[in-house]
Amino acid sequence: MQIISICFIAIIFLTGATVYLWRRSQTLKQQLARFGKAESKPDYVRCCVKTVEDSLDVNFVVEVGPAGKLYFKELNQAAVHAIDFQGIGFAGQCFDDIAKRSGNPELRRIMRELTAQLKLVVDTGKSVDYESTFCLADETVSSIFDFSLVPMACDNGFRHILCIGRDVTIRKLYEQESAVRAKLEAQLSGFAACAPSLLYTYRHDADGNNSMPFASAGISEIFGLRPEDVAESIAPMLLHIHSDDIPIFIEALANSAADLSPLAMEFRVQHPGKGERWIESCALSVLESDGSLVWYGFMHDITQRKRIELALTNNQEALNDAQRIGNMGSWELDWINGALTWSAEIYRIFEIDPQSRGASFAVFWDTIHPDDREVVNNAYIDLLVNRIPYGIDYRLLLADGRIKYARECCETYFDEDDKPLRSRGTVQDITVLKETELRLKETQDRMRELVVNREILREEERKHIAWEMHEELGQLLAAMKLRIYGMCSLIPNDIPPLHENSQVTIGLIDQAIESIRGLVSALRPAVLQHGIAAALEWVISEFNKQSDIVCELGITEDDTLIGDELTTLVFRLVQELLEDTCLCAETSRIIISWVSNQVGSSLTIQFDCQCCLDDSVSNKTLRLFGMRTRVEAFGGTLRMSKIQGLGTLIEMHFPQCKTPDHQYMLPLD
Repeated sequence: MQIISICFIAIIFLTGATVYLWRRSQTLKQQLARFGKAESKPDYVRCCVKTVEDSLDVNFVVEVGPAGKLYFKELNQAAVHAIDFQGIGFAGQCFDDIAKRSGNPELRRIMRELTAQLKLVVDTGKSVDYESTFCLADETVSSIFDFSLVPMACDNGFRHILCIGRDVTIRKLYEQESAVRAKLEAQLSGFAACAPSLLYTYRHDADGNNSMPFASAGISEIFGLRPEDVAESIAPMLLHIHSDDIPIFIEALANSAADLSPLAMEFRVQHPGKGERWIESCALSVLESDGSLVWYGFMHDITQRKRIELALTNNQEALNDAQRIGNMGSWELDWINGALTWSAEIYRIFEIDPQSRGASFAVFWDTIHPDDREVVNNAYIDLLVNRIPYGIDYRLLLADGRIKYARECCETYFDEDDKPLRSRGTVQDITVLKETELRLKETQDRMRELVVNREILREEERKHIAWEMHEELGQLLAAMKLRIYGMCSLIPNDIPPLHENSQVTIGLIDQAIESIRGLVSALRPAVLQHGIAAALEWVISEFNKQSDIVCELGITEDDTLIGDELTTLVFRLVQELLEDTCLCAETSRIIISWVSNQVGSSLTIQFDCQCCLDDSVSNKTLRLFGMRTRVEAFGGTLRMSKIQGLGTLIEMHFPQCKTPDHQYMLPLD
């Protein structure tokens, strides 16, 4: 309202000033007309100029010479300052000569413009009004002049033209500013009318009355009221505020009035058509001279925001519950501000009170086990250098000396200049998982012990059975054969059936002896006593006799001797793999290579088919697990892989070791 009043006063002022200048111009014209008619006065021109030379207006007289040429006759000081700012001396000079001699583009423009208007006066004999922009002597400030070119009448027509120029720069600027202000006021009024929020002026008078002298149309969206409903009192508005929030409304106003601080509050209203809505109000307070308090502010509907905040709160609670259940917390490091934030679950994992010790690198560093700090630091540095997210396991050393295990995953985001912006990560409590892994490892170690001891016991049992069969059954059958030979020598020759039965019995005994030899050889081949090379050649020779699969052997070894245990192990592994190969119909060729030197020994078996299981699946089979365990007992490794186009490759490597690792040789309970 104050702005509108000021604009109204400015318009009245400009109107009065315009009327005054117009009347002054008319008066001046009348005076010049009177002077022009007094032909008897030879200096009437000078008298006209004298009438206005003390004025601040630009006044000068132009004489119309022969052939219509124009000459400056008289100039006041204002005209000299505005036009003859180069000090040429215009009085008595011809317009054409001034334009030719001047090297100033601005002056030439002024002269061309003035000449055109003067010729119009000469041609019509009537006064001409026009505006022109002059750049004054300092060439930095432009002024706007309103010129009136008045022909000076005499008995013989007119030979002089009076030029009166008024500086209207301030008026023009004010008019421009007024137009801009009116446009802005119209825009603001439009914004206030169509804005969904309520723009208001809240007034608390010294007598205790509260009102809203100004309220935009948005009050209908907020309270379902009209602006005039609250112009005298806010009682209708209070009826729509939630009863539980009226104390909040009054307290916020009181706090803002106490120290003239900005007003900010949130409260609920009961809208007649929309139901319960959340409203936010913000305003600036001003203390007026009469002791009244005025707040200029706005109110807008934040119901949707409140719903989003409630949903975010619920999501945060759900996230906290999920992290608590999963024993996994999250953290974020803002590289720009250097702020580190932890979720509630990280505090629980680290067993830190967030009230006494906040999130910081120092607290985190103190919680990590001293032996694992370098691992954590190197992982994060590698992330910043190579930009590869990491996942590491480390131990936590708690205040009471207990050990926890944690798994951390981290990823860092960079800007366009390759500078880190923020790092985000998770920390999971894997103490139970680690303890389970340790128990599983103990179980696996125990299982390896069982496998190795089973093989040792099996091999010892084979030796024992082979010795028993060779020594006891072999000797018993040999004695039976000798005994039958002796009985045959006592049978008379005239009893042929007895001789034939004796020979058949001796043949059966020979067959039994050969069977025992085969069984003994299968249980414990005697060729093992001659070294690994002889043992491999024997088992491959036997395999080629019994199978259509072609098996080739390549041996490279020096004088290094390997122990009987390793010889037996390699022999048994090759024997078992060849037995398994017979079950694969796709296999047609096997290449076995044995290399032994002072560094170690290696056994390579290549099949021309891919029917064997790959290494990842083979670990699930008990047979290959047993093979791997027996190889690892000697400190070796076993790897199975598929080679595209070549088949399956099994590689075993053994260090130079004659006995298996004692960790797999524990006595059985």
